[in-house]
Amino acid sequence: MPRKSLTDRRAEKLARLVSIRKKFAAIESKAGERLGRLSLRAGLGELNLDDDTLLKEFEALGGRFRPTSKRHARGAPIRPGSSACAACCPGLS
Repeated sequence: MPRKSLTDRRAEKLARLVSIRKKFAAIESKAGERLGRLSLRAGLGELNLDDDTLLKEFEALGGRFRPTSKRHARGAPIRPGSSACAACCPGLS
């Protein structure tokens, strides 16, 4: 059997990458729907809080259950490779 051309191999890999990205998006969507349902059941939908405040509280909640030695200035864990806290934690980036 002749070897596939670079163009064919590249097209196969790109198609696989697109498929994986779609699966990842579906997984994220399901997780978001689950968290949304739980937050509504907990009454968070009735609170008048802006997105930044909710995000900080969710980060703090996640930090309580995620084992890590590095913590953000707000107390939430720092995700590996994250540049989100470069402004407030310049020594960590």
